[in-house]
Amino acid sequence: MKQSYKGFTAIAVAAFTIACGNQETQVIENFFRAVQAKDNQTVTSFSMVQFDQEVKGWKVKSVGEEQRTPAPLGSLATALKAADEAAAQNKKDAGAYFNAHPLEVDKVKPLVESGGAVPKNLQKTAEDWKRFNDADKELKAKAAEAKQAYEREKRLVTMSTGQAGEADSLVGDLIIKTATVEVETGGDVKTYAIQLRKYDVAPAGQTAKVMSRWLIQSITPQ
Repeated sequence: MKQSYKGFTAIAVAAFTIACGNQETQVIENFFRAVQAKDNQTVTSFSMVQFDQEVKGWKVKSVGEEQRTPAPLGSLATALKAADEAAAQNKKDAGAYFNAHPLEVDKVKPLVESGGAVPKNLQKTAEDWKRFNDADKELKAKAAEAKQAYEREKRLVTMSTGQAGEADSLVGDLIIKTATVEVETGGDVKTYAIQLRKYDVAPAGQTAKVMSRWLIQSITPQ
């Protein structure tokens, strides 16, 4: 593709933005202006991704229809709570088992950890204790993954709505749109799909929606 965007001055960009008149386009315009200015602080304030190439110009070709799904933070909070409770219950069960078989467990603990030979009369205890240990590792890993997913989504909700302390109480929809953008980098014009997200949410039990802004979620070469 040989089309050039060298004439895409700041004035032309501003005029284009006004003509398009939508928030999604404005966010994309602001993003590439910040990339051109190497203003990483501005980029990270509303984008989950960086653009590591020199930008000479860009043109928003289209913005797709919105796609709505239930805002995921509530379900992620529920999943995190369930994962934490499962890990805690396994630990409690292991403690109860130890209290019922303290001498046997003390004998098999080092053998289970080292993989050493277990006497025949203690094999059942070793199997039981290994099962608790294996479950502990698996459940803690799942809890850590659930926490990471929850905290990531909470950061995004906070970035979009500015409701840091109220993020957990917000319910409604996550809105996704995908824009097609041509970007000139080093004389070469490439097409990218830019996915944006925002939230249509309100505090639980209320109807008044909170203000929400678009975030750039991903930038994918086409």
